[in-house]
Amino acid sequence: MRILCVSDIHGRQDKLAAILDREPPADILVIAGDITNRGTPAQARAIIRLAKEYSPRVLAVAGNCDSKAIEQILVEEDVDLHARWRVIDGCSWVGLSGVPSGIPWNYRFSEREFADWLSRHPVENSMSPGRILVSHTPPRGLCDRTHFRTEAGSRSVRDWVDRTAPALVICGHIHEAHGQMRSGTTEILNCGPAYKHRYASAFGSFSGKNVSITTQIHDIPQSDRRKQ
Repeated sequence: MRILCVSDIHGRQDKLAAILDREPPADILVIAGDITNRGTPAQARAIIRLAKEYSPRVLAVAGNCDSKAIEQILVEEDVDLHARWRVIDGCSWVGLSGVPSGIPWNYRFSEREFADWLSRHPVENSMSPGRILVSHTPPRGLCDRTHFRTEAGSRSVRDWVDRTAPALVICGHIHEAHGQMRSGTTEILNCGPAYKHRYASAFGSFSGKNVSITTQIHDIPQSDRRKQ
């Protein structure tokens, strides 16, 4: 399974198109939030439909710069992963939208809500190795360090990752933390801001207890950006 991972598009449909134009087909395209920059539902729908032209399967969560109305667009387009799970080709997917803190106009929830939603995932799936979490917010201490050298991720997400050891966490939100880390057997991918030509990809094989994940971080070179 080839997975293309983007986050923090912030309404720049042209930047997403540039990424999709340079990438070979993926089995699943993941959008880890901030589809818009406090934009409209119509803007979000246009971006999701562009994503669907690239991949037959799109999974998405909303970010802090999105809204409840944009979350509803994800539901209508049948790509929403927030507070739910889907099983695709032997892999169980879990998602969280928004952030657990921040300025009042953010699309946000409490850490308690995050923990509750994650706890609803069926035990038989949550403890299997073939599991991927898509969260706009990184786990605390993993791909979440800001310019101010503070850790800005979610404690609830980190607790769940430590307890259940998913194969992969795909996140965004902290633009400067674009990169990858490993925590135990879990790979963490912060996709980086797509509107700045940054994204990630993963290759996964899921067969019972045999799980293999490889990940890669991408940054479109300056020379290629000038051609777009």
